[in-house]
Formats: sequence, structure tokens, C-alpha cells
Amino acid sequence: MLAAVNHGNWTGNYTVLRDIAAPEFALANDPTRLAGLFTPLREERLDLLQAMVVDPVILDSALSDTGQELRLTGFVPLQPRHVSFDLVLGLEGRRWLLLGISVGAFDPIDP
Repeated sequence: MLAAVNHGNWTGNYTVLRDIAAPEFALANDPTRLAGLFTPLREERLDLLQAMVVDPVILDSALSDTGQELRLTGFVPLQPRHVSFDLVLGLEGRRWLLLGISVGAFDPIDP
């Protein structure tokens, strides 16, 4: 999902993110709305491609009682800024499709 957000940030075209999401997500989020939602991340010019090769830190994962929804919250420890994510995925057949997404960046926190 972060790869699709990165593609949208580079091109300004979020149709790929929308097209790989669940139908409910696609109906609620046209590409123009997605571009608006990701404006702060795009303006920061954060390269999310790095996130494809660095293991994420999962802070919380929760599977719904029905087993049909999964929520993953965490971050990817990148430099100079970490990338946070909160994903909600829905099971459709044998695939997990995007139902909700939040992505941001934050400065590393000293232990």
C-alpha cells in the first residue's frame, strides 16, 4: 500500500491506490480526494520507496471477530524521518484489500 501512495505522490495520480482498494474505499475516495488527503506527505517530498526494503515496526495488529478485517498500525524506521502508517484491510476472497489508510512522517524519537 505504501508503494501505491509513493506512486501517487510522485505522479499526483492516485488511481492505482484507489484501484487496488476495496470497492467501498474506491467509492468514498476519488483520485482528487486522495490527492488532497496526501498533500502534506507529497509536499514533504518523502521518498516512501525506502519503506519497501526496511522492516516495519508493528505497534498494534487486530483481526476482527469475523476475521474479515485487519488493522495494522506501526512505522517504518527511515532516515531522516520515520514513516507512520495505520491500515485497515478487508478480506475479499483470498486477498486483503484496502479499506482505510493513514500515512505520515515523524522525526525519530530518542530512547
